Amino acid sequence: MKKPFSFIYLLFFTFGIAKSQSTLVLKPGTAEGKDASICNAFTWSSLPPPNVQNYGDHFALRNNSWTAYIHNSALHDWWSLLEFEALDTFLLEFEALNALQQLDILSATLKLFELPDNPYFNGGQYGNNQTKLFRITKHWEEMEVTWENRPTYDDSQSIIIPANNDFDSVMVDVTDWVRYFIETPENNHGFLIRPTLMDPYRSMNFSSSDHEDQRYWPELIIEYETSEKENCQFDFPNVFTPDGNGINDRFGVVTNCMDNIRVSMQIYDRWGKQVFQSNNAIDGWDGKIKGQAALPDVYIFRAVVKVGQEEEFFEGNFTLMK
Repeated sequence: MKKPFSFIYLLFFTFGIAKSQSTLVLKPGTAEGKDASICNAFTWSSLPPPNVQNYGDHFALRNNSWTAYIHNSALHDWWSLLEFEALDTFLLEFEALNALQQLDILSATLKLFELPDNPYFNGGQYGNNQTKLFRITKHWEEMEVTWENRPTYDDSQSIIIPANNDFDSVMVDVTDWVRYFIETPENNHGFLIRPTLMDPYRSMNFSSSDHEDQRYWPELIIEYETSEKENCQFDFPNVFTPDGNGINDRFGVVTNCMDNIRVSMQIYDRWGKQVFQSNNAIDGWDGKIKGQAALPDVYIFRAVVKVGQEEEFFEGNFTLMK
């Protein structure tokens, strides 16, 4: 059973002439924190094997590669999962209260604390223990996740936590990922932490949000700026000339808003055949179909332009001229 509600949510403000800079500190505690360790050991004395056990209320975030010969499990690994659901709450509250303001993330830092009075004989930090941070790509439940049902994660990019056997805390720059979470809240599934090398003996353990001392709960520290939203205007030309002269060579949205804008667009010929499609069409269409120059003609377009959480639909036709 989870302990009584506990959560630290801090805001610090610095006001300027046109913009307001703030610091948001998310430090969820036992009830609100979402973190867990998972282990791939398939046997463990007389208890159920760790690979099917849930460690959602464990006081530690374990990241180990170790052995336990006494339990007939010669090699096993521990990974950790961590998600700041309060980031979604903050974003919803911000959008509800600041309709005329836009949010710009300046920096985001994940702070992980040591595990004081570590009960494990290896001391919590041991060996060549470089660790990596990954972005989780699928929903997971704190009190249900195990090694067997662990969520997927993006292994194409990672952030290195350098080997360190004597530290009070670790500060990790996660600015790009937090910006991504802010821009697409549906993708905020948190972080996965695991050893870079998974062979004995290496260990880098941290305190979880279930630690009895709130000073050691994980933190997400976000520096952000708010500014007045631009009065965005959008337009699509009715003629374009992809002749390579650097003038009007692409067909797409013309706008005075350049930040946090996304464009999805489809283009069809006069017979309804799709000749172009992109969910990231900010640069528009270059007038080519499968690498070949399209014929001069009238074409039909449909587009969705999204700025922040607001979107607008456009459709019409235009003439490609040479």
